[in-house]
Amino acid sequence: MFYEFAKCVCRAFCKVAYRLTFEGLENVPAGGGCILVSNHRSYLDPVFLGLRLDRLPRFMAKKELFDKPVLGGIIRKLKAFPVERGKGDGEVLEQAQEVIRDGDIFAIFPEGTRSKDGRLLKFKSGAVFIAAGTHSDVIPVAICFDGKLRFRSRVTVRFGTPIPYEKIAITQMNASQVKHAKDVMQQRVAQLLAQGVTKEEQKA
Repeated sequence: MFYEFAKCVCRAFCKVAYRLTFEGLENVPAGGGCILVSNHRSYLDPVFLGLRLDRLPRFMAKKELFDKPVLGGIIRKLKAFPVERGKGDGEVLEQAQEVIRDGDIFAIFPEGTRSKDGRLLKFKSGAVFIAAGTHSDVIPVAICFDGKLRFRSRVTVRFGTPIPYEKIAITQMNASQVKHAKDVMQQRVAQLLAQGVTKEEQKA
C-alpha cells in the first residue's frame, strides 16, 4: 500500500517536473525473478525505473542513507537493503539473489556511480555474479536525457528485450567468462542509449 501511495506521489511530481517517455515496458515480465541492468545518470534513476512498472523493483542502497530521519524510513518501506562500505560483497550479492529467488525484480546500476556526462562507464561484475547465482534473465535499461537533469528535461526510459541467461554464458566463473558477460550487458545498454531521447511525449 505504501508503494502504491509513493508511486502516485512520484508520478504526480515527475509529470510536472519532466517530460517522460517509457518504451519497452512489455519486456518486463509480469511474474518471476529477473534483473534490471541500467545506466546511472541521476539520484532519481530508481524512481524512473519503477514509475511505470506493476511490480516493485528492489534496490541496494548505501548504509548511511538508512540513518537519515525521513529518507531512511522511506527506503525501508520500499524494501531496499543496505550496503556497508568496506565490507565484503558476498552477503550483499546473496541478498540480491534471494530477491530474485523469491520471484521479485532486482535492479542494479553496474557502473557503480553516476555518469556526469552521460557516457556509459565500465561495468562492474556484481550483476554478473547475481545472474550466475540465480540463472535469471537480464533486462537492459537505458535512462536517456541530454545534459544535466533539469526542470522539464525530456527523459526516455527504455526497457530492452531480455538477455537470456544462456546468452550470458557463465559456466565456470573464470575471468574470461565474467568479462564476456559484462560486455554483453554493457553492449545492450549502450545500444539502447544510442537511440537517444524519444521526441514523442508520453504521460508518466
